[in-house]
Amino acid sequence: AAMEPLIDDRTDIVHYPGATLLPGLVDGHIHPIWGTIELTRGVNLTDISPMIAVIERLREAADGMAPDEWLLGWGLDPNVLEAPMSGHILKDALDNRPVALRLRDGHSLVISPRAVE
Repeated sequence: AAMEPLIDDRTDIVHYPGATLLPGLVDGHIHPIWGTIELTRGVNLTDISPMIAVIERLREAADGMAPDEWLLGWGLDPNVLEAPMSGHILKDALDNRPVALRLRDGHSLVISPRAVE
């Protein structure tokens, strides 16, 4: 089959002397975490460190919650995460409840093993 010409009588030709035209450059990055958890839903973890203080704040927030209820947090400073970091610290400290903590960078999420289930 013959291809249609790229320029025909429906084509408007516009001249831009001295200009360089590029295809539409679009910032294709997204924040998928924002689609899963509202930005400030749950426990405010901004400016809390070290990690033991974060765990203590999460324990306080979990007090009175049902064991299967999700514990959400936001604004976690990635610098408080102790290497090697594992979601098992959340499992052990928070009685194996589902936990999802959004880091302040908006690109990362720390979750408990129960959340993975």
